[in-house]
Amino acid sequence: MADFSNKTGTPLPSSPVTGKEGSSAGTFDRRAVLGTLTLIESVALTCAFLLGALLGHHWWNSLVPTSGGLIAIPCGLLTTLASVGLLRIASRTVDPHDVVSTVLRPLATALEPRDLLFLAVSSGVAEEVLFRGVLQPALGLWLSSIIFGLLHTGHRDLLAMGVWAGVMSLVLGALLIATGTLWAPILCHATHNLATLLYLRQDTPHKPNRTQH
Repeated sequence: MADFSNKTGTPLPSSPVTGKEGSSAGTFDRRAVLGTLTLIESVALTCAFLLGALLGHHWWNSLVPTSGGLIAIPCGLLTTLASVGLLRIASRTVDPHDVVSTVLRPLATALEPRDLLFLAVSSGVAEEVLFRGVLQPALGLWLSSIIFGLLHTGHRDLLAMGVWAGVMSLVLGALLIATGTLWAPILCHATHNLATLLYLRQDTPHKPNRTQH
């Protein structure tokens, strides 16, 4: 398991899935975060190639650009507004040690803007190729979206995130159906992830200094 503890030795979540320990005041190790997330997307892309070959589905035929794919970026920005709204609600209505404060913000702030761009593009490509390019044609829109949501959950603390990921998967799958090109969900997914990560990075709350008596 990757070590995401900060350099000061303050305990932080040992995995971005559990979020059981830690504080929003800490930061994750940049190289550990970047390496782990890159590995995850690499595995997803590898699975897409292997499953595509096994099922005889040539997902790359869906990479033909169409004029309908132009709606992807505005759609990505609209879904970002919804995600940001949910994040703001979560950060104000649940325990301060929730997953937003202990995992998502520290992960985003641990990375440089160029890292966020890389991860947004890599996740958009790898996850869309696997779920929309391979699994959706094989399993259908709803079942592939349920699997997508479950894989974004992993722990009860991330249940809400998993549900929202499932809803997003339905939107991305509908984009593929409506436009006929895999580029549409790829661009929408990448735009959403980049904008949301940038928001989390900039929205880190500044806590007042506490003096000890």
